[in-house]
Amino acid sequence: MSPKFSKRIARVSRVNGSEKIYMRNGSTYGIVTPNDKGARGLSLNLMVIDEALTHPLSLIANLQPTLATKRNGQLWILSNAGRPGESELLEHYREIGHREIAEPQNKLAWFEWCPSLDEFDYLDEQVWYQAIPSLHEEKGVLIDAVREAAATNSPDIFTKEWLNVWPSRDAVQVINTELWDSLARTDITVGNKIVFGVDISRERDRASIAASGLVRDFTPIELIECKEGTSWVLPRLVELCKKYNTKVVIDTGSPAASLIVELEKQNIGVMSIHLRDYARACGSFYDAVQAKTISHLDDPNLRTAIMGSTKRPLGDSWAWNRQSTTNITPLVAATLARYGVVTKIEDQPVARSKIY
Repeated sequence: MSPKFSKRIARVSRVNGSEKIYMRNGSTYGIVTPNDKGARGLSLNLMVIDEALTHPLSLIANLQPTLATKRNGQLWILSNAGRPGESELLEHYREIGHREIAEPQNKLAWFEWCPSLDEFDYLDEQVWYQAIPSLHEEKGVLIDAVREAAATNSPDIFTKEWLNVWPSRDAVQVINTELWDSLARTDITVGNKIVFGVDISRERDRASIAASGLVRDFTPIELIECKEGTSWVLPRLVELCKKYNTKVVIDTGSPAASLIVELEKQNIGVMSIHLRDYARACGSFYDAVQAKTISHLDDPNLRTAIMGSTKRPLGDSWAWNRQSTTNITPLVAATLARYGVVTKIEDQPVARSKIY
């Protein structure tokens, strides 16, 4: 701590969970947990969100009210570059910031240090100065440290972590859009022997129901419903499952798990899957797309989910990232429905031939 700053401090509290710095002018610096309860009841002049690339947009709704009674209250959002479809909060404010630069309308100030051109040589040291403002400044970033990072990291990691360059959406998208479009088939439908999958968004503001079946070597999928809200989901699922005399697949770690008890009360068959099976379902769906054994009806909601899909680590595997800024419930529902079909196939006993 610098001597100049330490002279302004009255006392420091190191009590676990209540760490604070009390300044001589009466102001206080503290840390809150970034959740829906961390800042409840506070009235602040300044709120700073660090590492904004890791936080959901819902965090803003919980923190903004703390500034509501202050005439000059400020919210600062600090971060390195994020990833499209994953860095929800940062991506949202970055889009607003860029719009504000083009057409100023609000009190928002947006500062972004990155290469000035879309195409650049990441080894050009003049580009580094555009993205690292403290480079070569006294007590700033050392040029030798940047040179070492450029020499030892992959270009995509170096440009993101050091030059504040966002990866393109194509670079993080799991399933290639052109490949997905090529799998559209109107001559193959799910048929009558089907399995349903259902998913509800984290905010419980959207939900989707999908179906999958087996036709020769194909597992066709169809998005049955994709609507706002959740009140419609249970009655629609009951109707569909009874009509086709089939079951529904639900991820027990998802918001849709709240449907399981009510569905079972109405004698609807539920295939509940856990984390490991969900990771298998996602991997199986991806492999089937690469093998071109999935077909679909070119539903625009499902296509949008495919375009916005990104991964999240799940043990030694991965799953669809629920923190995506895109509504991925159609993709998750389709993934679960298809998994119900392929699991049923795997569980069938193998016919044994008789030897005479």
